Amino acid sequence: MSEGVQFIPLARLALAFLPVLVLLAIVDLCKRSLVTTYAGFMTREKMHSWIEGTEVEEYVARMWPHMTVAIDRDRTTSSGSSR
Repeated sequence: MSEGVQFIPLARLALAFLPVLVLLAIVDLCKRSLVTTYAGFMTREKMHSWIEGTEVEEYVARMWPHMTVAIDRDRTTSSGSSR
């Protein structure tokens, strides 16, 4: 072993990145849900700031501790707040 090299168990490393991965998954879910929900009556250009900009990321960063996720068979949906 080299001096100065620190070995971290993979499970511990994964746990360190879990909150970031969860946030990214929630952002992705929200963006896909927005497109699916509003595509029938809103142009993609109007949704652009939500699905391409940072609005969803900022919203999720503020709200994710209060969010709930429901799994319905093969479909996953989210709600804005558990309160």
